[in-house]
Amino acid sequence: MSLLSPETNPHVFAKDAIRYKRTNFLSSAETGLTGPPSPEMDAAWDRLLDDASIRLTANEVSRFNSSSIDLQESKGKLAWLEISHQTHCINYIRKALYRSYYYADLAEQDWQALIMPHVDHCLNDLVQNAQCRADTTPKFFEWETERIKPTIVPNYHIARTCVDLDYFKDSLQDRVVSHAEMRRLKNPLLNA
Repeated sequence: MSLLSPETNPHVFAKDAIRYKRTNFLSSAETGLTGPPSPEMDAAWDRLLDDASIRLTANEVSRFNSSSIDLQESKGKLAWLEISHQTHCINYIRKALYRSYYYADLAEQDWQALIMPHVDHCLNDLVQNAQCRADTTPKFFEWETERIKPTIVPNYHIARTCVDLDYFKDSLQDRVVSHAEMRRLKNPLLNA
């Protein structure tokens, strides 16, 4: 394994945006991101993805040995950071769990052809990202009278070292591509 220098690290564009803080995770009830779907919950998820689309320079994209489409109204290449992709995937799987709410009119054939491959892609990426980051915070167990197997105890009281997401997002605000610009993107490969 070789260490990346500033000259070879493709992530150098975000280096000043990374700052860490001690964080305690919140319960499902506290985040408002789980449970039966509602317009309020959808709005909360939308806020998490508000600034997902960002611009990178052509040079920054090339450092990843990749390419991306040109933005049509502003200079740069369109990109999502992995944090945005992972959040999108979790939300996509959440919506799939509530199929009757989000996809009530979608035929089974379309569900299998359109939704399930995307769910599988998301699960695959999320597993690999979890393994890549290998959070070593321990989980503990307890016995419950009505269960044969031990149950994992929530460990919200254990502080973790996390990226300061508010600082991170604030640091990248000048790179955010607006929703309006995203809606106006036109695929040049399609006959308009």
